[in-house]
Amino acid sequence: MNRLSQLMVQFKDLKLKIRSAKSLKERQKLIGSLLSLRGQHKECNKHLILKRKYSQKWRNDNRLKVSRYNREYARFRRSNANGG
Repeated sequence: MNRLSQLMVQFKDLKLKIRSAKSLKERQKLIGSLLSLRGQHKECNKHLILKRKYSQKWRNDNRLKVSRYNREYARFRRSNANGG
C-alpha cells in the first residue's frame, strides 16, 4: 500500500506543477510524466489484486489443512498448560 500512497503524492505534486507551468512545452512534459504515473498506478493495483486473489484461493484450497493444524496446535497448548 505504501507504493500506492507514494504514487498519489507524486500525482498531486505533478497536478500542481502542471497548473503553474508557464510554457506549453513544460506542460506537455509534465502531462507525459502524469500519464506514466497513471500506468504505474494501474500496474501496482493489478499486482495487489492478483496477490489478494492468490491468498483467497490458497485459503479456500487449504481450509481443512489449516483448521486441522489449528486444532492440533490448540490441543498441544492446552496439554502443555495443564502440565502434561
